[in-house]
Amino acid sequence: MFRAITLVLLALVGLAVLVAGTFYARDGAIEATVQDKSCSLFGPGAVTVKTKFLGIDHTVQGVAPEACATVQPGNYVEYHVRSQRTKLYDADGGRCLFDSERGLGC
Repeated sequence: MFRAITLVLLALVGLAVLVAGTFYARDGAIEATVQDKSCSLFGPGAVTVKTKFLGIDHTVQGVAPEACATVQPGNYVEYHVRSQRTKLYDADGGRCLFDSERGLGC
C-alpha cells in the first residue's frame, strides 16, 4: 500500500515538472497587474507589475510616454515567464497599450 501511494505521488510530481517545463519552454503567459509607474514627459518611463500566480515582481523599462501616462495601477498585464515580455492593457480583455517587444499598441 505504501509503495503504491509513493508511486502515485512520484508520478504526480513528475507530471507537474513536465507541465511547468513545457510552460516555460513555450514562454507561457500569466496574468499580472500594474503595481506602480514612473513616467517622464521627455522620455521613456518604467512600469512595475506583479503576477497573480507566484507573485513575480517585474519592472518594464522603456515604456513609451503615451502608454506610461495612460496605464494605471490595477490595469491588466500579460507577462511571459521565460522572455519577460510584458503587454500592458487598459483592462482585462481591453485595448493593448504597450508591448515590451513591439512598442505602442502591440
